[in-house]
Amino acid sequence: MNQATTNRNPPEQHRFQPGQSGNPSGRPKKAPITDYLREQLDRAIPAGMLDKLRPEERSFLGELFGTSPTFGHMVAFKTIQQACKGDVFALRELLDRVEGKVTRTVEHAGEVGIRTILIPQRTQTAVSQPPAAPEWE
Repeated sequence: MNQATTNRNPPEQHRFQPGQSGNPSGRPKKAPITDYLREQLDRAIPAGMLDKLRPEERSFLGELFGTSPTFGHMVAFKTIQQACKGDVFALRELLDRVEGKVTRTVEHAGEVGIRTILIPQRTQTAVSQPPAAPEWE
C-alpha cells in the first residue's frame, strides 16, 4: 500500500462527494433512563400494589381505567388529585403539560420588528443585606 491510499487519503472513488455526509442519520439519540421510565409507566400495576390503595381510590381507578390500570394512569391520577387538593406544584405541572409553559412576549418595534420571548427564571429569596462592595486598595 502506497502513501496515496491510506485511511487519511482514501482513493477518489471512496471519498465523500461534496455535500454528502458519511453518517446521514447522525449519531443515534440515547435516552436510557427516559426509555426505561416510559416502559415502566406502560406496565400494569400489580394487584398487590392496588390492594394497598384506599378502597375509594381503587374503585375510582377501576371506573376510569378498567381492570388493569398502568403506572402512568396512577401518576396522572395522583397528580390531578394533588392539584385538586390545592398543591400548587402539582397544578403547575398539570398546566405546563396540558397548556405548555407560560412565556411572556415583549414586542419591540425596531427596524426589523423583532419579537423577543422572555422565559421567566426562578427568583431568589430576599437577602437581609445587600452584598458589600469590594474595597479597592
